[in-house]
Amino acid sequence: MSNQNQGFKLNDIKIFCSAHSTEDTEKVKQSMLHLIPEIHRNSVEITELPIEGHAGNPIILLEIKITQKRKINDSLAFLAEKLDDLDKETITEELESRISKDNCVYLRFNKQEAFNEILKLDNVDNTIRLVIKFIIYKAADNIIQQVLTSHKIIN
Repeated sequence: MSNQNQGFKLNDIKIFCSAHSTEDTEKVKQSMLHLIPEIHRNSVEITELPIEGHAGNPIILLEIKITQKRKINDSLAFLAEKLDDLDKETITEELESRISKDNCVYLRFNKQEAFNEILKLDNVDNTIRLVIKFIIYKAADNIIQQVLTSHKIIN
């Protein structure tokens, strides 16, 4: 049975990060790639958008967008494997505030820890932001929670 028949679709996963002029952009990209399985790291594109910060400093906005069903599911399984129990519990407790009105789940990861291949939730400004976008076809109670539980992202 397809997810659409179950009332939802995992539409995409987006990973965002900014690389400041004081950071090595290639290392920031590497940190972002550590949020997805190694098997898919060479097949995703990282788009770059140069902007100017408030003080005129150069910043590069980086984005990875994953839309293929297999890559999405593999990435969720990878997250479930890499997240520790404390972070899973944090996501579970904060889930309602992490879901937007347009059915996106927002997670922030420590950029430095990600470079070292450790996924650790963080709430500071300079993080890697991961957004899981759901399309809900049929209203159902806690459908996003059920999907994240089935993928072992939350307990």
